[in-house]
Amino acid sequence: MINYHFRKATLPEIAPIWEILQRAIRRRKEDGSNQWQDGYPDPAAVQKDIGKGEGFVLVEGETISGYSAVVINYEPAYDQIEGNWLTNADFVIPINLCGRN
Repeated sequence: MINYHFRKATLPEIAPIWEILQRAIRRRKEDGSNQWQDGYPDPAAVQKDIGKGEGFVLVEGETISGYSAVVINYEPAYDQIEGNWLTNADFVIPINLCGRN
């Protein structure tokens, strides 16, 4: 049985997280997506996520298999949305969600 664990990332884990993100950035480009082709995310963004307690890793045994920034109740892009939300309740935004292939 494979043992997965989802936990907060730590600063010493930036290098393996960045490796995962680089693969995801290349994959998006190969798939024709413009997302993540402007320099974001980068290692500084990962460091900021972790510093704010929003960076999480998926660990398989001792290996980091995935990364996500999980942001609660804030996404700057949502400031541009016209109209109203169906509710004013809390919401969660998974950002930089990617894993090893």
